[in-house]
Amino acid sequence: MVAEVIQLVELAEQDRRLVASLPVLDERDEIELRLIRSNGEVQIARLPPRAARMIGALLNGLGYEKRVVLLSEGCADLISSKS
Repeated sequence: MVAEVIQLVELAEQDRRLVASLPVLDERDEIELRLIRSNGEVQIARLPPRAARMIGALLNGLGYEKRVVLLSEGCADLISSKS
């Protein structure tokens, strides 16, 4: 298995407390993203359940852990070609 670190994130204490204050997601909860582009355009997308669970785990980690690492499995060639 090849894994590559995509991102290492650590929040300031104040930001970590803010994230920790969010409710824990239930498996039936849904996440809807509201993306505001630099040109002011707003896009809204509902994430599929598996992506929502991953975002829930990410938020939990950011709220209660010192650092969160995002790993990608098996696409080292794709990542290095973007650099």
